[in-house]
Amino acid sequence: MTTHTKGREMDTTEGLRAEDPIHAALEAWRTGRAYVDNGGNYRLYELDPTSPRGKKRGRIAWWNKEAKQAFPEVFDLHHAAVREGGKWS
Repeated sequence: MTTHTKGREMDTTEGLRAEDPIHAALEAWRTGRAYVDNGGNYRLYELDPTSPRGKKRGRIAWWNKEAKQAFPEVFDLHHAAVREGGKWS
């Protein structure tokens, strides 16, 4: 299910809130729901039961811009996600 908020689309099935894009980015990366495409954009996998991995390429993440500003390199986002992973449990 998608919802339009302040001119952007967000996936409400993931429980993400538009007011906290960095937390959403780190959580999606840490749990394997996000990846980076060839253009350097963060995307969210979509569930696909017909795929061997159970997921397929998805749309650009609603928090893409904020994550790219906060973490200029994917390496930085990855390490922040790993480092901060246990703080939200």
